[in-house]
Amino acid sequence: MAQQVPDKEFKATVDQPAYTDKHPRVLFDEGHFNVHTSQGTYQAFVGLLKSDGYEVSATEKPFDPQILAKYDVLVTSNARGAMQRSEKAAFTEPGVRCGARLGASGRSVAVGGRSLSHGPRSRELGQAIWR
Repeated sequence: MAQQVPDKEFKATVDQPAYTDKHPRVLFDEGHFNVHTSQGTYQAFVGLLKSDGYEVSATEKPFDPQILAKYDVLVTSNARGAMQRSEKAAFTEPGVRCGARLGASGRSVAVGGRSLSHGPRSRELGQAIWR
């Protein structure tokens, strides 16, 4: 089976950054056995965001209102409940509610995932955000 690997030579840049004065804060979720991380396969995406004026951070902590309150954008991709394929939920019920509140407050949430193999609550999180 082929592996997804980042092109570490690719450098994404923005000629005229959208954010030169105010820098929206982006948080990458890396606390749910995420397949894609800011330093891994999403490295080019992070470079593009930084080039456009965003401040980018990553966390390995569970979703928490106090942590998320500091950010304008949350990115979570292929979150899992365990390192290996599992039916265990990637997110707790409080985590789903926390992500939904972030979206409801007018901030942005990007949820990516290929299938239910990444935990049943990934779908719940997406549905809760866009209700």
